[in-house]
Amino acid sequence: MRRLRVLIADGKNLAATRLGAQLASLGHDVLPVAPDGPAAVTAARRLRPDLVLLTMQLARMDGIRTAQTILARQVMPIILASGYLSAGLVQRAQGAGILVCLTIPSEARELAQVIDLTLTRFQALTPKPGRHRDPAKRAW
Repeated sequence: MRRLRVLIADGKNLAATRLGAQLASLGHDVLPVAPDGPAAVTAARRLRPDLVLLTMQLARMDGIRTAQTILARQVMPIILASGYLSAGLVQRAQGAGILVCLTIPSEARELAQVIDLTLTRFQALTPKPGRHRDPAKRAW
């Protein structure tokens, strides 16, 4: 797996500490943590990370709304992390363009698998240079 620049958004900074350490142990660069939804949107636009990891419980905008706002401006792979993932939450997340959901806390091995899956899905959905895709048919 290549080295990624990862933006984490976590309102309570509890998950960010653990996820950041796990990401670093996997060889990734962790960007400054965004404390709420609007900060995550700004950081994603300004820093252009390779991957965004949002917790569901963000202040001012939950993780799903934050993902929708980010994706309305630029396409990038996003993972939603939550302590509990109901079928309804996963469905809402996928409808918003989030590629994979992660139950936290998780182990570094599981996080690595989720990152691989997210990047694989993202590459499959992203138009390749020279290929034209109908803009009305958004893949996610």
